[in-house]
Amino acid sequence: MLYSNNIHDASVLVHCLVGSSPLRSLDGGCKKDAGKKKLLSKTRCQNCLINVPPVEFSAFVYVFGSGITVEASCSSMLGFLIIDGVTIHDGLITDSLVPREGCPVGEMLYQGPWLNQRALSESVLSVRSNVNPLDPWRQEQAFFFDRHVRPWISRFLRFGHSPVHTVKPEFADALSRFLECFYVDDDLAAFVERFAHEVQRKERYMWSTIVMGIIQ
Repeated sequence: MLYSNNIHDASVLVHCLVGSSPLRSLDGGCKKDAGKKKLLSKTRCQNCLINVPPVEFSAFVYVFGSGITVEASCSSMLGFLIIDGVTIHDGLITDSLVPREGCPVGEMLYQGPWLNQRALSESVLSVRSNVNPLDPWRQEQAFFFDRHVRPWISRFLRFGHSPVHTVKPEFADALSRFLECFYVDDDLAAFVERFAHEVQRKERYMWSTIVMGIIQ
């Protein structure tokens, strides 16, 4: 977690939750034996993790006097920043906004449209990640649809949930430039990606040391 309360009259918090799941290689998954020819499967396996999702993190920006906190759902792929979506929170940056493992945050907040086609491409490739445009939780702004659909089953039919369409590229670019003003950019994404790998490496080493100590 990184925090600064004085970046161009704004508070910025960056949070990355590093779990035990494997992380995508810093070199993009290329290995030394990549030259070996592999037989391709003739069938597409469902619910199989054929690729590893990129490192994901959240960037919170609160501009003093604005009254709102902008939360950007970000990913780092090969050291480049990918902004998946944006959520708006009322008030300052607080601990309650920081996502915790196993504790969903902001279930009733409007997530807004996705800013790229990542979710769609991952669905085609059967890659599962934390980015899920079809949020199973009904949102406050979706209550309007209750008069048009059967409310008790709408959440299962995906009616009234966060939209899966994407915004115009011009808007996504403008949002990216806004975040760059507070140093949420490619350099930060590259640092978060490498730091996540280092944290996982040290945690794996400590775990192995403890287990070997118990066995011996």
